Amino acid sequence: MYKYVFTNDFRMYNNRQEFDLGVREIAHQIMTDHPPSPDEKSAHNVFNATKFFLSLSSYDGHTANGVTRILNGDVDSVLQNLIRKFQYPNIRTNACLQTSLDAGVELVPLRTILKLLYLQYISSGTRGYITKEEILHFVFQNRNVVFNRNHNLLQVLQDIHQYRETEVLPAHVTPDEFDLLDRHFSNFIKILMYSGFLVENSGRLSLAVGRFTEQTWTQLLKIVRDDSFLTCSRTITEDEYFRYMDIESDEVEEENEEQELEESVEETQDEPQADINKPHNRILFGAPGTGKSFTLEEDRKLFGKKYERVTFHPNYSYAQFVGTYKPKPKLKDNGEEYISYEFVPGPFLRVWIQAMLSKKSGSSTNHLLIIEEINRANVAAVFGDVFQLLDRDGRGTSEYSIAASEDMKDYLMKEWGFSAGEVQEISLPNNMYLWATMNSADQGVYPMDTAFKRRWSFEYIGIDEGQDQLNGITVDLSFEREIAWNTLRKAINKRLTENDLNVNEDKLIGPFFINKNDLVSENFDSIFKSKLLMYLFEDVLKHRSGKFFAPGLNTFSKILTAYDNKQNIFDFPIKNAIPYEARGVTSNMLVAENLGEE
Repeated sequence: MYKYVFTNDFRMYNNRQEFDLGVREIAHQIMTDHPPSPDEKSAHNVFNATKFFLSLSSYDGHTANGVTRILNGDVDSVLQNLIRKFQYPNIRTNACLQTSLDAGVELVPLRTILKLLYLQYISSGTRGYITKEEILHFVFQNRNVVFNRNHNLLQVLQDIHQYRETEVLPAHVTPDEFDLLDRHFSNFIKILMYSGFLVENSGRLSLAVGRFTEQTWTQLLKIVRDDSFLTCSRTITEDEYFRYMDIESDEVEEENEEQELEESVEETQDEPQADINKPHNRILFGAPGTGKSFTLEEDRKLFGKKYERVTFHPNYSYAQFVGTYKPKPKLKDNGEEYISYEFVPGPFLRVWIQAMLSKKSGSSTNHLLIIEEINRANVAAVFGDVFQLLDRDGRGTSEYSIAASEDMKDYLMKEWGFSAGEVQEISLPNNMYLWATMNSADQGVYPMDTAFKRRWSFEYIGIDEGQDQLNGITVDLSFEREIAWNTLRKAINKRLTENDLNVNEDKLIGPFFINKNDLVSENFDSIFKSKLLMYLFEDVLKHRSGKFFAPGLNTFSKILTAYDNKQNIFDFPIKNAIPYEARGVTSNMLVAENLGEE
């Protein structure tokens, strides 16, 4: 049996405020080299546990950056670093390291939990949750997760949903094989709750998106996009371990962010670019899998490296998009704390700066801002007064300008050398492009008003565009071997559009609904179930699933069970069916009315 080693020493903190106070005291003890005496057993244990798990141990003769961050008032980032990096194997004890290596454990538990909750939010919105029992079973007792850091989290979510219906654990979830003390498990959950990412309701954990700030979203995405892992050996040193586990210093993090922006501006200004024979304000829309993002990515190459990408979400705001002042705790030379406020630009302003600096240099190099999923946010609120700039004249320059805020003007003059006259008002230059994607069929999207839409060129991506790229690709279903992928999806689309179902085209299956690599993957079965079947059952058909799937398959678990038993799960032919063909729709269709309105 594998035994997880964590800590019970966070039990002394009853809330986040007490945790912060305790952690700051320990950071001060580390900095002044006055740890509790071993005679003070409880305080000494808490000191050592906090020092290890928050990665506050010195290495290479260097005080951990986390200590400085905490003393500067930034406990949040250190706590988030624990969530992002803490792993098994680790060097908490020699036995812990050896046992983990012998068993082949490769688990980053807190980050994995957060990724699952994020996926639940993406698929189910604020209704998505995972219970503590499910976390215990499907993270800490799941062989597919514990022994494989490259696990398929969509499959884990599918297992969780099936468990809710059947109350039967899958064979790879083996509680008898793993030992995690209740008090240690409680401390894992406590860390996640202290992070501010989660909310608990009757034992159900979900993302606390209702109170997320811009900073919260930024830190969450930094964690869920991270796949880093320290490969340990039996001879790993403490210096090697804590060098990896420590968080970057404030200065390094700020320098990295500033360098990214400066490098994008300081690249060779006369870098050749192709002519951009596309609208300045452009939105691509169509059914899922039609290649909207792929099309933009291909067209993006016209801009070289002069672009930035942002994804909208329901809590995205004007402050995130354009920029705002943010408080930042700092220390005076005498150690006294104070709060400094600094203006932080958003992606819109960063691209605007690059475009304007290109103009000032005389090169007029083109710059692009890509907005993925534009209608997942309230665009009227996100764009705010920037909406006025979207009216372009024949040259592509804004017809109207808007007054820059005092905060923005100060930032542009002090940080980028603009004159007061240059930033008194701002407008979009003709070398700044705004391109976006949207899918009006997605759940939880916001409608766009006509005034906003008419300032964009809408380009429809037809349901079968690009299908020739997948000609010759066949897939093996459990009950049907070597069926052409285009044949399969067209048979599904034909059935969905028949009179009794009458599903709109924007919910049909595009050629790239499953990407090419996954179509030829050995794990296609798992991908087919977790991606296509789940989408059909939960998003497209809803209460009409009985008219599409074979008789009796009225729950998702029954569909999966039948599929695994090599039964035909559909109530229509898929191999010799007359395929669905899109009727008179081309990629040149420009749409500006009746799209995304209620």
